[in-house]
Amino acid sequence: MREPHVASSQSVSGGVGKEGEKMLGIPDFWISSAYVLSILSAVACIVYGIINWNKGGNDEVKQIQEEKKWEKAEEEVEAKL
Repeated sequence: MREPHVASSQSVSGGVGKEGEKMLGIPDFWISSAYVLSILSAVACIVYGIINWNKGGNDEVKQIQEEKKWEKAEEEVEAKL
């Protein structure tokens, strides 16, 4: 009969294994900082999106009116040619 595999406390907790290894088994500061920075940038993008969710919607009517003026001016220029 097979014995069940019991995980050691090091593999479960991510403790220091080999000499020089850091937490979670990432041996290099730059690799761990890349992970942390990517997570922080994702959080920053989410916060930015929440803050600026519906900004600029009030200017839409003004932009449409301005586009109509540009189209009329363009049609007048083309008619003169």
